[in-house]
Amino acid sequence: MLSTKKKDSGSNLIEEENDESEKEVEKENESKEENETPTANGENQADVDNEGITIVVPTLGSINAGGDAKNKDTNGDIKATKESPKSAKPRKKREYKLKAFVGILFVFIVIAVILIYHFYHEQQYLIEIGRKIRFQEDTRVLHIDRINVNEDNVRDDILLGNLGLNIPYHSLPSKCSLEEDKTTELCLKWKYYARLEIKYEVLGGNKCYNISWEGLNPLHEPKDCFNLDSGHWYGMGELDPQMWPLEKKHIKLSPFLSGRNRLGDRFGQVLERYLLQSQGAVLVVDYDVPLHVSLNQNNDSKLCLHGRFQDSPFPEINRTRTDTNFLRYRICVGHNARKVQEFALQSLLPTPRSNNNYNILKPMIDNPVWTMTHRGELKQDKVLDFARKIKENDFHSSYLEISDHWQAVHGDLIFDTSKFPNISMLSGQLKTMGFKLALWIHPFVNVESKAFVEGVFKNYWVRGPNNQVSGLTLSHDDEVAAVLDPTNGDATAWFQQKLGDLAQTYGIDSFTFGGKGLLPASPTFENPLSDIDYYTKLYADMVAALNMPVQLEAASRSQHLPIVIKMFGRQTNWGYNFGLKSVIPTALALSVLGYSFVIPGIIGGNADLNTMDKELYIRWMEVAAFMPVMEFSVAPWELDPETVIIAKDMINKHKTVVVPRIQSYLFDLNCSQICPPIIQPLWWIAPDDDTAQTIDSEFLVGETLLVAPILEKSKKTRDIYFPKGIWRDEIQRNSITGPKWMKNYLVELNQIAYFTMVS
Repeated sequence: MLSTKKKDSGSNLIEEENDESEKEVEKENESKEENETPTANGENQADVDNEGITIVVPTLGSINAGGDAKNKDTNGDIKATKESPKSAKPRKKREYKLKAFVGILFVFIVIAVILIYHFYHEQQYLIEIGRKIRFQEDTRVLHIDRINVNEDNVRDDILLGNLGLNIPYHSLPSKCSLEEDKTTELCLKWKYYARLEIKYEVLGGNKCYNISWEGLNPLHEPKDCFNLDSGHWYGMGELDPQMWPLEKKHIKLSPFLSGRNRLGDRFGQVLERYLLQSQGAVLVVDYDVPLHVSLNQNNDSKLCLHGRFQDSPFPEINRTRTDTNFLRYRICVGHNARKVQEFALQSLLPTPRSNNNYNILKPMIDNPVWTMTHRGELKQDKVLDFARKIKENDFHSSYLEISDHWQAVHGDLIFDTSKFPNISMLSGQLKTMGFKLALWIHPFVNVESKAFVEGVFKNYWVRGPNNQVSGLTLSHDDEVAAVLDPTNGDATAWFQQKLGDLAQTYGIDSFTFGGKGLLPASPTFENPLSDIDYYTKLYADMVAALNMPVQLEAASRSQHLPIVIKMFGRQTNWGYNFGLKSVIPTALALSVLGYSFVIPGIIGGNADLNTMDKELYIRWMEVAAFMPVMEFSVAPWELDPETVIIAKDMINKHKTVVVPRIQSYLFDLNCSQICPPIIQPLWWIAPDDDTAQTIDSEFLVGETLLVAPILEKSKKTRDIYFPKGIWRDEIQRNSITGPKWMKNYLVELNQIAYFTMVS
């Protein structure tokens, strides 16, 4: 049965049933359907008869789209409804709103799915490796936290690293398998750029992270940076100017090589790839890495490590692949700076066997070294006269060192007879007076020497490019010279034999070796070196084998040797540029690297008598008295009687206060295998003391003697910081309980403030 809707004056639809006219209506509808076509948008097509009756017939499109059950009877037949044409527009508005709502809902669902996936994935990532390695793949931030996590499992970052800075941030990594425990190893690969491996391990109770980058194309240069403001930093070695802590210094990106490397000498002669952070972390870079370093470049508070062969002095023989750069280093975290430093001295740095070395160096430590450096023209009678005046002024006779101009030609190791007509007699006279004779030697061999000709035929010298001829360079005196190749076993045996013959023939008791010198351009060695500074290590190994006290101005990985490190090129000024203020920071930096025995330069710096500043000379002497070795060139009696009195007092303090403290520190602590260096920063006994971590004008001898010298011109007072403990004032004989500052402490010109810890 067909239903119809009639439109009244109130626009109400009236439903009528007309059984008698059913057939007539059906015929009329059939005739109209033949003339109807579906609308373009698939909506119902409607006809209006002459009486205002609207017949609504759903099209196939509307049936398929809507599927409204109300338009079907129980038999599935389509019902016709009466509908006003005015209701079409509101219906379309409702459809638009519905479509907009569905669109917004779709966008919301997509965003929700993405967020849920991201956080679920990140949580899974942290669960998988976050307990050991906390690395964010998207930002490439490495989090290094303390050795202990607190009870709430809240992590406290002590170091943040931004890794892979030369990889575009839009480049996403893929995981690479190491086939190991996924909680201790991470491997990621950025296609066309680099591969990163981070391995976690526990060593001696310390958390260690081994980080390795390998370039995947010849142009990619791995670069990682760490925040300096997370703590205070120490290490590296000799710098100019010398700053403590390191974050005070600015270094542009430079090859990390010791001085005299043709590249501006940003670094000194003693250099190690080792850094210590005050919160309890150490960073050690592998020595075969073509390392470039920047520190606070553009005031960015960053320490950056950069692995690059291109346009650098690093030899390319140590590439893991011949066409790529790489960067490898280790970070270890301990309970505090002292704990992790003790671990590093035992496991990460060459082991310093301090008391074994002390037995060899003791004669040089007990009494001052007297050197002829900066004393004008060097001649035999002047050496003898100097020795006599030392005795006449009632100073100790110990080592008397003849500077490097004793040779006729550099490299021959033969005395210049015009200066030393009878060196055997001079040696005998000096020994009768109680002196030991020392000679200064540089690593250069003049091209005019007989030794140079011999070495050319026997390939004893470092060769130049393409390994063809002996490489030439300039000596410290600007002479054209060659340099011994310590990778050549025959060359080292020849050199050691010549030194041994010299010592035996003339009674030489010690040698002082100048810096490594300026190597030839593009040097080639008998056996390839993994890094240029390995030359310095081999040279130190060679001369330390002489089994006598030796001084060295250059060192690398030489902490275990019986050597004294001589601070390079101290100058006559009060400042940090190789002047008096640089002495304590340099001694502390060398201590962090593991070097125990140091000479704080010639007392007063490199000036001769005519330009020497008396006040500076005395204050420098007071600092030197509390270092392991003292060294004079300008003699105290050459200034005035007051200086002589002060010098004798300082030498006596060195002998009666410092030397016994060194002995007790080395032997009472049973340091036969491992022992921390003698000179230490204040934080060594108070590793969590923020103030102690920044003091660069005080130092400790052992652990119980605090030294606070005057380092300012025309000053007789200074502020002194005391870490925890009870300290006995050795000038005023009272006690101070730390931690505390003492302001305006009076120190006369003939005094040095030092304090003994009593508890």
